[in-house]
Order: sequence, then C-alpha cells, then structure tokens
Amino acid sequence: MGVNAADAAACVSRAGAILGEGPTWSSTENAILWVDIKGRCLHRYCVETGAEEQWDMPERICWVAERMSGGDCGLGQRFRVHRYDHDVDISYRTPLGRPTR
Repeated sequence: MGVNAADAAACVSRAGAILGEGPTWSSTENAILWVDIKGRCLHRYCVETGAEEQWDMPERICWVAERMSGGDCGLGQRFRVHRYDHDVDISYRTPLGRPTR
C-alpha cells in the first residue's frame, strides 16, 4: 500500500516568509528551524507545542544549522558566520569567522 502524498506532508506554519529557505531539524528542541533570507528572520516551529517563534536579524541570513553541542545554532550571513543563541537577546551573535572565497 502506497503513502498518500496528502498524508505525508502538511503545512505547519503560515510564516508569510518572503524567501523561506533551509528547513533544519533541531533534535534538541524537537523543532524545525528555517530562515527568511529577504525578510531577515530566523523562524522556529516547535512540534510538541505548535508554538511558532520569529527573530528579526540586522541583515540577511542565508542558512541555519544546529550546533552539535545544542542550545544554540550557527547562522550564515553574507560575509560571516555567527553563533546565535535565540533564547538570549538578539545582540548575542558571536562571530565565528568569514567564509573563504
């Protein structure tokens, strides 16, 4: 018996992103993280509670990745990579380096 496509996928968030990209599963938070590149936002949807959160960023972000240590994530911006803890003030973005070209 095959899987019905309607049963296999469902929209869980109506975030209204301008350019939503890079859905990433966070096993430590049981949540989906993704970015809105043009909207300069980080989004999180918690599977257990259905809660949605959004954090505005000072510039465009291109990707998000959960750090192996948990509790924070890596954000890729145009010319730098940051460590970001979304449970702390937005100003807590620690530069990790600049991508090589």
